[in-house]
Amino acid sequence: EEVLKDLAEGENSLLFVDPSTREYVLRDAYLSGNVRKKLAEAQAAGMSQNVRALESVIPEDVPAHEITGRLGAHWIPVDVYEQFARDLLGEGTRANVVYVAANSSFLASFTAGSEVANRSTYGTGRMAAEDILFALINNREVKVYDTQADGTRVLNMERTQEADDKARTIKDRFNDWLFSDPDRSERLVRAYNDVMNNYVTRRYDGSMMQFPGKVPDDVIKFRRHQRNAIARIVQDRTTLLDHVVGAGKTYTIVAGAMELKRTGLAKKSMVAVPNHLVKQWAADFYRLYPGANILTATKKDFERKNRRRFLAKIATGDWDAVIIAHSSFGFIKPSPEYEQQFNRAQIAELVTVIEAFGDTKKADGQTKRTVKQLQAMKERLEQRIKSLRDRPVDDLLDFGQLGIDQLFVDEAHLFKNLMFVTKMQNVRGLGQAKGSQRAYEMLIKTRQIMNMNGRSQGVVFATGTPVSNSLAEMYHMMRYLEPETIRELGHDTFDAWANTFAEVEQTWMQAMSGAGFKASNRMGKFANAPELLKIYDLVADTVTMEDIKSALAEENPGTQFRTPPPKGGARQPV
Repeated sequence: EEVLKDLAEGENSLLFVDPSTREYVLRDAYLSGNVRKKLAEAQAAGMSQNVRALESVIPEDVPAHEITGRLGAHWIPVDVYEQFARDLLGEGTRANVVYVAANSSFLASFTAGSEVANRSTYGTGRMAAEDILFALINNREVKVYDTQADGTRVLNMERTQEADDKARTIKDRFNDWLFSDPDRSERLVRAYNDVMNNYVTRRYDGSMMQFPGKVPDDVIKFRRHQRNAIARIVQDRTTLLDHVVGAGKTYTIVAGAMELKRTGLAKKSMVAVPNHLVKQWAADFYRLYPGANILTATKKDFERKNRRRFLAKIATGDWDAVIIAHSSFGFIKPSPEYEQQFNRAQIAELVTVIEAFGDTKKADGQTKRTVKQLQAMKERLEQRIKSLRDRPVDDLLDFGQLGIDQLFVDEAHLFKNLMFVTKMQNVRGLGQAKGSQRAYEMLIKTRQIMNMNGRSQGVVFATGTPVSNSLAEMYHMMRYLEPETIRELGHDTFDAWANTFAEVEQTWMQAMSGAGFKASNRMGKFANAPELLKIYDLVADTVTMEDIKSALAEENPGTQFRTPPPKGGARQPV
């Protein structure tokens, strides 16, 4: 107790007392993360030493010219949207906007004061500016339909293009207008920085770590980035090892698991790896830690007749780690009670989005299809809950009964096809909203471990390609590994995240027939990237090839970085 008090005294103290938990926290941990929130807590608790230290690391405000504010961004105050509508639609315009956080939508009503602005300048004879503005603020497509004699509705391409041109004009006007007034600009800068610019990136130093039980350094020596990543795993227990191929993620995970076990921070780790790498992982584990007590799951262990025995072996053994193939990991079902609770929460989210579309009897075909897809997803989850409730209890242990309190997932990009809910329609670059069953079960298991540990702790993903096919993949990685952070930011839904950190651009593509071109909306560009990266870096340990080369040059002056030659001297087609 005396040592702890000594370490927590003075302006350069190595420890701080966290007022929210009354626990001691390392200096670099306390002075990183959401520092504005921590500052408010320290001020409320009257902890002057904490306040002074936090004030010294508060990020500088992002100026107006570096902020992207788009229609539908939740951090923009709703009365600003109301003011824009009045400026856009003329004197006498009535505007009322309410943000619904549950489904990231706006309940809005606009009554234009100027018919010229409404039907000519910013709207068309077929679609008024007030309707276009409502669609834009809610991420809905701008479309014009003709009603046939039999009651069917057919898309009018020419009138839709006219309305879409007006929509782009409104967007441009909003971008020019948003920060044009000094008082409004000052208020928006404050709102953005208070909500989005709260984070300080933590640096991890693994130079002090000793690694008892590891082979000597003259046999296998860790690189600097590996030691730092291992220190991060031990201190945070939740990390995304975003390391380039060849950076040594396997040894980083092995040492991280062994250190968590040695220090008692984790009782039993499970490492899920691609099917063809199970034996290689076991060999590497023993190569680095010859005395490790690990259990390796073979394909035979998960055959029906052997599955019960093997799961019991996992549960009853005091293993340093259990190495298991991705396919075998899929055989282990989440706790039925937790899965029901999780699915009910997902159903509630789907219901709020479906309700946001309102009465779809007169809606266009795309909206009806979107709602139908959402309803199908809801029905699948309801059937899942029913099957869990009605299924006879089998004698196989579920994931929560195995005693696993730390999960490592190698090649985690194989699980990023995660189901998500969005009101965006006909936007390319989002990925598949319905997702895969494999990814959905991984999400349930990761949440179950975090729930069991009491915090967002206990999950480490490793992949060299966390984002490769769509911008939504970054959102999915954040959903997996920092659910509390995105909830705190109001980014529980994809639309809320995308409205702040992604941009939808119109591109022209050749028509399928080859005759002419057609406009296409694509989400292909990040916005407010510095603030997004600060949030991403709360969990992401990123190592590029340039990082490895610069570390090698720094630690071994004069040494040239060389990539090993291919086996056999040249590439061998197989």
